[in-house]
Amino acid sequence: MKTNHIQEKSNSINIWLTRKKAAAKISVSEHTVDRRAIPWQEESVPFRLRYKILDLGSGTPEGRRYFEPDVESLLVTSGRRDRASRSGI
Repeated sequence: MKTNHIQEKSNSINIWLTRKKAAAKISVSEHTVDRRAIPWQEESVPFRLRYKILDLGSGTPEGRRYFEPDVESLLVTSGRRDRASRSGI
């Protein structure tokens, strides 16, 4: 059931971010986004950003678009890491 939800979500154009927007969302460089990038596959991989090459129509360059839930998972992880470092763990 979860796979179907991810597949439905992955077909929505609104959940795909450019490299620049993905980097800004998690406060890292675009180079870091590139290093964590992997081609699209159904299953997520911890600490990796799945991407697809999308053609979004005329006037929009074809290029990598990063799956927003993967980007957000890094944001949550980095928040946990920050709290752990402040608590002395």
